[in-house]
Amino acid sequence: MDHPITTKTTEGGCDYTIRTYVTGNEAREIKAVSDKGAGSAESTEQAQDRAVEIAILSLEGSAEKIVERLGNLPLADYAEIVGAVTELLNPKKKSQG
Repeated sequence: MDHPITTKTTEGGCDYTIRTYVTGNEAREIKAVSDKGAGSAESTEQAQDRAVEIAILSLEGSAEKIVERLGNLPLADYAEIVGAVTELLNPKKKSQG
């Protein structure tokens, strides 16, 4: 099953393509990476990298070395994109009513 995607632009002008959601199995995969290191800083970073690999399909029109290239962006752009990935991993529940 293909995920729906959307292309966004950071306030700094960096274009990126991101999935509109992650699946439960993908979220479990990311959590497993974090759990391997018992929540150490290194395992948290590895889990974040895996989340980026899953969620971000292209950065500035290229799918090559996204994690590495993301880390080389200005901090504001980096934080905005990582924030978008974090939102995918923490979906808001729709209110009932």
